[in-house]
Amino acid sequence: MSEKCAPARCVALVPVVPRDLARYTRGDQHVDTHVFHIWPLMYSDPTEPLDRTRRMGWDRHVHPEGNPYYHNQRLQIVTSCDIVDDEVNDCVKTAVAELTTRMRCYLQPKGVQSDIELLDDEWHYGKEEWELSLEISVKDAQCRYYIADWKTRTIFWVEEDPDKAAQPLSTASLNIDHWPSYNVLRSVLEHQFWKHVEYFPGHRALPAGTLDDLKAVLLYGISDRMTSVDSTISTTGRDMHKFLKMLTSNQWDTSAGNGAVVSAIARQWYNIFTDRTHNLHGEHSARLSRDQSRFYEPLERAPLGFTVRTLSCVLLFNKPRSFYRKFCKIWVDRSVYTDQWRDLMEDLQQEWMNVLKLSTIMLIANMGFLLVEHLASPYATFSIAARTLGVTSTTFTLGSIVSALLLSHQHRAYSDAKFTCKDASVYMDTCHGRVFGLFGTAMVLSIPFGLAIWSLVLFVAGLVLYSLAEFSHLWSPFILAALGIVVLLVAHQGVYFSRIKPESRASTWTLPVSGTPPSDFGDDKESGDPEFGGISRQATLVDAAEFDAHKAVPEREPIWEIMKRRWSGAFSRPDAAPCDLELGKP
Repeated sequence: MSEKCAPARCVALVPVVPRDLARYTRGDQHVDTHVFHIWPLMYSDPTEPLDRTRRMGWDRHVHPEGNPYYHNQRLQIVTSCDIVDDEVNDCVKTAVAELTTRMRCYLQPKGVQSDIELLDDEWHYGKEEWELSLEISVKDAQCRYYIADWKTRTIFWVEEDPDKAAQPLSTASLNIDHWPSYNVLRSVLEHQFWKHVEYFPGHRALPAGTLDDLKAVLLYGISDRMTSVDSTISTTGRDMHKFLKMLTSNQWDTSAGNGAVVSAIARQWYNIFTDRTHNLHGEHSARLSRDQSRFYEPLERAPLGFTVRTLSCVLLFNKPRSFYRKFCKIWVDRSVYTDQWRDLMEDLQQEWMNVLKLSTIMLIANMGFLLVEHLASPYATFSIAARTLGVTSTTFTLGSIVSALLLSHQHRAYSDAKFTCKDASVYMDTCHGRVFGLFGTAMVLSIPFGLAIWSLVLFVAGLVLYSLAEFSHLWSPFILAALGIVVLLVAHQGVYFSRIKPESRASTWTLPVSGTPPSDFGDDKESGDPEFGGISRQATLVDAAEFDAHKAVPEREPIWEIMKRRWSGAFSRPDAAPCDLELGKP
């Protein structure tokens, strides 16, 4: 900004977005109470103004939440600060004078006479759709500001030219993140505009067509949530249906002065633009499914170490893999949908409850097994081993019960309605930074299950040893045969369903290797075919025959052929490194 235009300032203008206003923290302080005298005709004397604290030119409005704000119609200014305070009023005058000077520098080129005659404090150049929001800090001699444009539904600031400024104004300095294009930035600014309308709703009418547009968006949102399992709309269909029913059941007045209706509608628009900005609405690379990543590499594409996979398979029976898939599904691009988070917490609670039931039964069985008379004999080798296995199984059972109770208690608050998506993101981000990342967290959550299964295995082993304590040529082979049949049936069950994998709709891209330019279109494959890693957004209310009917179902391979092939392959060296079918990494 030129030196000629810049005045000597005693108050610094600081750009801010409506979301960062100190609305919910400014009044968080101790409040003194007093005893007041009651005067005759108090608040009813026609010769006295209704509001004794009003400053000339400023109208006082009360937000439906309860806090007041002030509006000056001539100056087109709104503020939540107490304008009756002389220091605040002086700061407002100084800020307006500085902003007027800046406006004249940009809107009135040097040497050009303006046809509009402006007063010293008319910063808006006669544009009625502009509205200045100020937040005064007398102590810091700062004035946080932004300008809302009710015509274009956006906000803007008047700062130095970024090409000439030493510290230009940017999305980083405004704390509104990084974005891929100016089109998305436009949506981000409209997102903040609706927060401004929500905070200051009582003095203006909503822009024309706002209510009808909201009804149409809600109608589509309800349809999308009903017919899709991976809708990018965060609000549940039930909540949208309730709000749409309220909007259509009455002819709501959205004119100036009806702040409750205006604020409620603005909050809905703010939620809508929260989804739009997150999902890159309007871009060619828009997120069309919750499972799609746009900023971070998909978590399931990250390789896992051999040690971690071995511990998961051997000690925890591969249970962490299922938890890890759920984590990867709900934490896409480091963000969480509230409904998915609550479903996950409910699944975890149900999982631990089932483990508690199994562990309780195992504890009773172990207690009964240890009370068998022959196990107390110190001379029978099989009896000593069986008793040792029984005691170890009991220890694992108690560990499973304690672990499940502790995890259930720690995570009970996470499924509460007050636990927001921001809190869930903090939880996921903290777990992601721990050892082994989210897979390590999945391993911790699987400890009750692993201990319960090991308790069952040791109990069965102790029972078999006890049965073989005195070998019988008649009955012992029968016991061994029964045990072998059970083992084969369980193994067959595991192999039978191991090849059935649900279709993944998640992103399959990876960050380009250094020196390899990323392809704009990838390989010449059908982007919707999951065989080639494409994304298919499937509907839930459509019959399975209506889609993927062209895909041939491969003939099931007999179990004997599978076991024979795997057995023969165990002793031969493969030509290529084995690939983890679930993580897509060798």
